[in-house]
Amino acid sequence: GFAIKTTGYPYVGFEEILRDAENDENATVVILDHLEDPQNVGSILRSACAVGVTGVIIPEDRACGITPAAVRASAGGSEYIKVAHVVNLPRAIKELKEAGFWVTALDFGEDARNYTDIDFSGRSALVVGAEGDGVSRLVRENCDFIASLPMPGGFESLNAGVATAVALYEI
Repeated sequence: GFAIKTTGYPYVGFEEILRDAENDENATVVILDHLEDPQNVGSILRSACAVGVTGVIIPEDRACGITPAAVRASAGGSEYIKVAHVVNLPRAIKELKEAGFWVTALDFGEDARNYTDIDFSGRSALVVGAEGDGVSRLVRENCDFIASLPMPGGFESLNAGVATAVALYEI
């Protein structure tokens, strides 16, 4: 019989992600706008780790944190990617923009452009909206671009984890 005591997920400060991006002119940050499904969060962490994302930002409230289910779904990605909790996503986006990031939200609408038509060179932040609700109004208003994935097959959208992976590989 063994017993083990563990601590919670080791979130980093938002400032640490900004510091890491300072020396990388092609830094990429993923922002999760109130995602609630730990499977999506874990999948996104895995994809972010696979492509070398600098860090992931999630809100402290009304969102899935890095739970045991998200860790399991990340298949190890959660162990290698830095994740920061922030109180206010629009404020974090403004700070990223001040640090030289261009911010793109994955969403739909008349102002959305095909994701392959956006120039992702330089520092990029990718915003992924909540399942069902998409990107929140205040977050969307602070983005530089709105990107959509073409859906010629008759579906309206992809799973958040899959859509993020597609966009990250384009970036």
